[in-house]
Amino acid sequence: MRTRPARRAAALAFVLSLSLSTGLLTGCASLYPPPQTEALVAAQRSDGHPADRPLRTELSAVPFFPPTDAAQARHCGPLALASLLAVIDRPADPAALASATYLPARAGSLQTEMLATARRHGAYTVVGPATLPGLFDELDAGRPVLVLLNLGLGGPTSWFARWHYAVLIGHDRQRREVILRSGDEPAQRLPWETFEYTWARAGHWSALLLRPGELPLAASDEALESAALDLDRVAAAPDALAVWLRLAQREPLRPVVALGAANRLVAAARLDEAAALLVRAAGQRPQAALYNNLAHVQALRGQPAEARAALAQALSLARQDAEAGEPRWLAVVRESALELGQADLLGPP
Repeated sequence: MRTRPARRAAALAFVLSLSLSTGLLTGCASLYPPPQTEALVAAQRSDGHPADRPLRTELSAVPFFPPTDAAQARHCGPLALASLLAVIDRPADPAALASATYLPARAGSLQTEMLATARRHGAYTVVGPATLPGLFDELDAGRPVLVLLNLGLGGPTSWFARWHYAVLIGHDRQRREVILRSGDEPAQRLPWETFEYTWARAGHWSALLLRPGELPLAASDEALESAALDLDRVAAAPDALAVWLRLAQREPLRPVVALGAANRLVAAARLDEAAALLVRAAGQRPQAALYNNLAHVQALRGQPAEARAALAQALSLARQDAEAGEPRWLAVVRESALELGQADLLGPP
């Protein structure tokens, strides 16, 4: 005969098995809403609804790719990726995306593989908001968002985590729901609380797949530049150039952006634009790297006097950096002087 502890253990095992097999959002029930939902509800109660925000947004034009069989049902990552790539008019073949992202040993797709594949298709891929208001703002701007949910038990390191990618396509502030392209459901509705619990257990991870030349509503300069560098390594030249030129429209012009944009402009034989961009950036924030590259561009333009002047500035700034303990650019500038036939600027050996 089973003892009571044994019966309790058997019942617990049954509940756990049932929740994992049926996909029930076990652990989402709580006496209190999670913090972001609580803050949103409190703001609605005290301040009402902001006049400049829609009460409801649903991006119904986002394509939906349902799984076609039991095997493809495990490919939630490639299916979600296909939806988002289709929105920006990029190739969206779920089978091809699965071969690039799905890892059978892990029975899923890692975020790094998902984002890398999106970049290879020309998407400017940026880590998205980590807050519900941030997600809703992007939706209101017409952008669906890739989200990672944990439908199992516990946090990211739990043995019972159950990862699931979905595409957030809408929100409803009156009903306090979000709308998702998820699995075989083209418009799954989840209460804010349920969504936040499952999203929080996946680390509040989200991503935006943007057309080159499009920027998210809110992202740090460092995040935008890192995403541009990642895209530059794998994307077609026109896509990379479009991203850099869009970033170069922002003020102040940051050195990394100027260097990246100028390199792509030189490759496109747009030398005058490259020179103007580097001159603008160096005028705002003088750096050896900017003047060094400007010297090369001026030489390509057939402007030896301007090239020499830029190289002299680069050498002066590089020497100052070396004296301050940052010697890395001094060797680069010296090599440029030799390459451009300006070795006399270096002084006696």
